[in-house]
Amino acid sequence: MKLKNCKKCNHIFVNNGQNLCPDCIEEERNNFQKIRDYLWDNPGSNINDIHQETEVPLKIIRQFLREGRFKFI
Repeated sequence: MKLKNCKKCNHIFVNNGQNLCPDCIEEERNNFQKIRDYLWDNPGSNINDIHQETEVPLKIIRQFLREGRFKFI
């Protein structure tokens, strides 16, 4: 069993093949779902609207955009 520090919160966890602990993975998943659901109901919203309505930090929204998690047509 190999231990690892979480890249986000620095807590120690059993290596799960990712850089985040299970709690941070769940938080990231919840933030993504909030944004996805908001965009589904409000297409064309800008980043500030998303931030205000979902309360997901701008830093996280920008990270998702850089990672290509949202595709815009």
